[in-house]
Amino acid sequence: MNFVLGFIASFIIAFPAYLRHRLSGDGLLAALVVGTLIYGFGTYLTWSIMIGFFLLGSIFKNKVRKQEQRGRTSIQVIANSFVALVSVILFEITQQEAWFMIALIMFIGSASDTLGSEIGTRLKGKTFFITNGELVPVGLSGGISIQGTLASFLGSALLSFIAVSLRWVFPPLSLTQSYYSSPFLDFLLLGGMGFLTSILDSYLGALFQAKYMTAETSQLSDDQYDKKSQLYAGFSWMTNDLVNTISNALVAIITLFFLMSR
Repeated sequence: MNFVLGFIASFIIAFPAYLRHRLSGDGLLAALVVGTLIYGFGTYLTWSIMIGFFLLGSIFKNKVRKQEQRGRTSIQVIANSFVALVSVILFEITQQEAWFMIALIMFIGSASDTLGSEIGTRLKGKTFFITNGELVPVGLSGGISIQGTLASFLGSALLSFIAVSLRWVFPPLSLTQSYYSSPFLDFLLLGGMGFLTSILDSYLGALFQAKYMTAETSQLSDDQYDKKSQLYAGFSWMTNDLVNTISNALVAIITLFFLMSR
């Protein structure tokens, strides 16, 4: 029954997004599959936080980004949800609540990173490379700004507050009321690890994601706009989607060790 509800609820959210070009055709299919499985294995709570991440990203989406004009693709959907999906499946198999918390953190972290990137790009304040503090073009992977960092923090706090509130008011039947028996400690765990995901994503992006020097302006960019643009730093195969997946996986491992050592 949960899987049926998950498909219906996901379709209600995803199909209008497809019609508004927030999702590509393959992105719609991936969203329906992921949404159904997240709801079925992870209860309404992980699905709700996943949808919160998607809606926040859609609201603050920077329309001038060339790679986003046709909507989120299946690769983007999977990159942001793969670790969370594995976590809810492991939760279903093991009934270890740590996996449920990790799934929530993954979507909170994705929302935190997305808001930081989108709002930081929109406001266009001074952007610094997270590794050495040098000024870099707005929107470059690995660049952070005061506005973007604050948006990341607030996004993580907002979704963490929603997750904790829903869990305490409408606790899923498959869970105890709280991992720590304290909503405040739950909030700190979810919000802190979610914000860490965003910071780690920026750091890995700065170190490893491909960056190109444009031929005309000699500025760094994440995109190779033409054949004249030369790889300046990072690896050509290291995309933003791969960085997202790796940062999610690392935070999941950190969280798992932390929770299991209690």
